Amino acid sequence: MRARIVAALRVVQTLTRRALDGDGDLGRLTDARRQLQRLVEAEVERDTAWRRTWIGIDWVLTNLHGMIRDGVIERGFDAIND
Repeated sequence: MRARIVAALRVVQTLTRRALDGDGDLGRLTDARRQLQRLVEAEVERDTAWRRTWIGIDWVLTNLHGMIRDGVIERGFDAIND
C-alpha cells in the first residue's frame, strides 16, 4: 500500500511541476490529487503520522492549485486584485 502511495505522490509531483512550468493541465492535477486521496484514505484513518502528512500535502496542493489558477505564479500577488 505505501509503495502505491509513494508512486501516486510522484505522479502528483510531476503534474505540479508541469503546471508550474505552464505545460500542465490543472484538471489532471486535480484528478491526480483525488486519486491520491482515495489511496491514502484507509492509511490516514489508521495512522496519525500519515494523517498529518496528508494534511500537509493536501494543503500545499490546494494552495498551489489556487496560485496557478489565479496567475500568482506568473504575475505575483498583484494578480489576485486583477
